[in-house]
Parts: sequence; structure tokens; C-alpha cells
Amino acid sequence: MYAKIMEELKKDIVTGKLTAHQQLPTELELADTFSVSRITSKRALSELEREGFIYRRRGSGSFVKPRRLGDNAKADKIVAFVLPFEKATGLMNYLQGAAEVFNEHRYMFTICTTHEEIERERDWLVELPHQNVRGLLFYPISDKANMDVLYRLTTNQTPIVLLDKQYEGLPMTSVTSDNRDGGRKAVQHLITLGHSHIGYISTVPIETTSTVRDRYFGYCDALRHAGLEASLQFMLLNVNGTYKLENRSEQLAEALIDMMTAGMTAIVAENDLVAIQIIKLLSAKGYRVPEDLSIVGFDDTEVARHTEPSLTTIAQDFLGIGRLAAKSLLEQAENQTVEAKKYSLPVELVIRESTAPPRNPLAVAEERTKS
Repeated sequence: MYAKIMEELKKDIVTGKLTAHQQLPTELELADTFSVSRITSKRALSELEREGFIYRRRGSGSFVKPRRLGDNAKADKIVAFVLPFEKATGLMNYLQGAAEVFNEHRYMFTICTTHEEIERERDWLVELPHQNVRGLLFYPISDKANMDVLYRLTTNQTPIVLLDKQYEGLPMTSVTSDNRDGGRKAVQHLITLGHSHIGYISTVPIETTSTVRDRYFGYCDALRHAGLEASLQFMLLNVNGTYKLENRSEQLAEALIDMMTAGMTAIVAENDLVAIQIIKLLSAKGYRVPEDLSIVGFDDTEVARHTEPSLTTIAQDFLGIGRLAAKSLLEQAENQTVEAKKYSLPVELVIRESTAPPRNPLAVAEERTKS
């Protein structure tokens, strides 16, 4: 049971919910929260201290240990996460999975956030190799940005592993989900339900991000295999670039309604957040999911399980990706050899309430007339 307490506290530390020098609950408080003995909670804190997550002061309590470059660690035992955001879809589990591996091998790590700014990402990529880090775990903003810096890192044999994306033409190890198969699984599910006019929506162009592109290709694969058309009139492939921010929601809602009027009965979304946004926009206009439109997301985030209706989605193994990425990075760092490998972890379809068979068009039209 002490392992569960450790897991929860580690997760809060890694994701920034508990910050450096913040005091943790006492042994008694933890024992009460997790319904365990004080001996169990004490062991959990002792193990966290041993692994370098916390420090303890006699008479004061337990506190989060800062995890910064050069802080109580040898230069050859430090790695860095370069991430676009600190708290986002799946990121907590990426970090948790990687942290488990790094802690097992007694590596310290630092989290470097780019805040989705290309220039800040560039600064980290240039600066970190000169700060005694053994390698970089890198979640890119785009697989088209900062390629010149990344090229220099690869030619200098800097250990680096990509999360979520791949850079075409650069020999770097990457760990992703099988996004193309995820796109296929989403469409195959909708076809099985009886849908034949199926749309696709993404916030960014498919040219800029390999994950979104692969999901789109999987969508097209499944339609073609079923003898169905991937119709452009049912696609929105760059929502952020197409609609201005100040009236984006209204224009997107209008576009979706136009697509439904043209016959679209289901849509595959780039990710869960986009899918949930669609549900909210259509609900505000008087449309219902899945009665008027079936929706499939991608990620299987916590919010997907609790939205109304709960979201059918494609589940990624974020923990597994984090673990494998960390193992690959340490393999490069400790063997002092950089061999590019591409890993793709399987995905799973999770069926919930946001998908259903399409309704009879005449019945829908009649209902609309009455309302």
C-alpha cells in the first residue's frame, strides 16, 4: 500500500502540483487519507526521500526537493525534459512513466517548459547541451521547427529522444503511439455502426504535425478500404488558421452545422479536447451527440470519461511511451552511442456514449420541423 502513496505523491511532484520546497502532508495525514497505518505512510515518505523526491527536516516535516540542473547530482546523472506545457493532455503520464525509469537508475531530471513558443524551444535546445545534461527527452511543438539546431545535435551525437512526433530526415529516436492505426480504428467503429458520411477535424494543418497527419491518413485508409469517399466537404483541417480567434467558436459551429446539413453523420476529432469542444458548441445550438452527430476523440483523457455524453475515443499508452522514451535515452547516454530507432505503441478503441448508429434522415428532418 505504501507504493500507492508514493505513486500519488510522485505524480503530484512530477507534474508540478507540488512545487519545490512545498510541505507534504504529515505521516498521520497520509495515513488517514489513504486509510493505512502510520508505519505504511512513514515508509512511503522514507522511500521518496531515498529516491530524491523529497527532503525531511526533524520537527518540521517533509518537503519537495528541487529538481534543477546541478542540484545535488553528478553531471553524468542529469537529463532534461523539454516540453511545450507543464500540464496538458497525457503529459502527466508521460512524465510519470519517464520519472519511474530515471529514478530507478538514480538520474536527476529537470523540466524545461517552452510554453508553445518556438523561440523558447530553440533557446532550450541550444543551451541545455552546455549545462552538463546527459540527454534530452524532447516533446516538440511542431515537427517542422528548429530543424537546424536538431541537425547539429544529431551530428554531435547528443542523446535525444522525441515524444509524440517524428522529424523526417533527422536520425533521432522517437516514441509515439500508432496514430495511423488509431485513425483507422475510429473510422472502422463508425462504419460498423452504419455511418458512411464521416468527417475529420484538426486545429492545425496536417503538414505541420506528424501525429495529426498520421491520424488523418488512418482516417482516409479506413474510408478507402470500405469503398467510401474521404470528402473534402466533411473536413476541417486547420481550424486555428481558418477562423479568427475572436469569433472562432461561432464560425466553427456554423461550419459543423453546414456539414451536418450536407449529410455528415459522424466526425473524428484530432484529440479529445477538440471533440469535447464540438459537443459543447453543438449543444449550445440545440444539437445532440450522438443523436445528431457521432463523435470520436483521440487520447482517452480523464475529462473524456466524465464529459456529457462520455466520449468514445482512441486510448494512448502515455505511461508506456514515457517509460520507453526514458529507457531509450538512458541507453544512448550510458552506451555513448546514438542509434536512431522508431517505436510505435499500440492504441485501443474505447467505446462510450458519444457514438451511435445514424438516425433516419427523414426522421431527423421531421423532428427539426416540429422544433
